[in-house]
Amino acid sequence: LQIQPVDVHARVDATLQLFGALATVGGVTLRHTGCSAHVPAVAADGPALDRVVTNLVSNAVKFTPAGEVTVSCHAEGDSVVLRVADTGIG
Repeated sequence: LQIQPVDVHARVDATLQLFGALATVGGVTLRHTGCSAHVPAVAADGPALDRVVTNLVSNAVKFTPAGEVTVSCHAEGDSVVLRVADTGIG
């Protein structure tokens, strides 16, 4: 692992932009809540975090035939809690 300060807001934004067109075609709305520039940077492996968020959002979009995928994050102590929720079958 390559632990460095990671801007969670920027990583989540990039992932949502990556899946925006695919979600729209599938009738899925992508939203993010709480993932603002005010969420502090965290010590993490950026590429590993990207893979995890990308896989979670990809699966959520893939298995949500129509509805919504929401990515939320908030600071909790020295950590950032990141959640991906959807209205799909999973």
